Amino acid sequence: MSSEDQVQPKGPAFLALRIFNIIASLGIVVMMLHILANVFTRYLFNSPLPNTLEYVSFWYLPIVAALGFVLAKHANEFIDAPLIFDKLTWGNRRVLVIMFSGLGVVVCSAYAYFTFVNEALHGLKVQTTGGVSSLPIWPVFFLLPAVFLILVAMYLMDLIKAIRGDLGVHDTADDDDPDGFIRQMDDEQRVEPTQGPNQHLGATKKETL
Repeated sequence: MSSEDQVQPKGPAFLALRIFNIIASLGIVVMMLHILANVFTRYLFNSPLPNTLEYVSFWYLPIVAALGFVLAKHANEFIDAPLIFDKLTWGNRRVLVIMFSGLGVVVCSAYAYFTFVNEALHGLKVQTTGGVSSLPIWPVFFLLPAVFLILVAMYLMDLIKAIRGDLGVHDTADDDDPDGFIRQMDDEQRVEPTQGPNQHLGATKKETL
């Protein structure tokens, strides 16, 4: 892959990912500062900050984790098995990418629907709060279906590209084998050409001289 292929395009999607990255990073920093402030006020003034546990559990962590899913998918940081996948032919890799991309579209679509209907709308209706506190947490519920819809779009793009023959980062096959019918051999497995009898005799004469 050339340096030109590694350059990410500038556009709305790139800008959105940058914003998600900034929000997730700020969420981690604010969460750490909030926890530290709660510890200091608890031990120095015997007066901890109210609802610290609820803020961490129902606001900071869901935001960081949800946006982290999108960022991990964009950076291809999900768990994979390259020791097995990279040994497959291009055709087999294409089939797996199509299959799992389609599965990702179906699963994320189901999660987007159920989190919107069963969590977001229900939380808005009953004005869900965090635990026994009065801290409202229902706005965070709307982040989940939004994130799953973004994942649906990303998996759908992978599916369309794989159907067209573009496997992206998974396309490590040799250009001489576009359809995956020829399995490429490793260098140590390549058989050296057999020398003829005349060549062997010539080499023996040279050694005796």
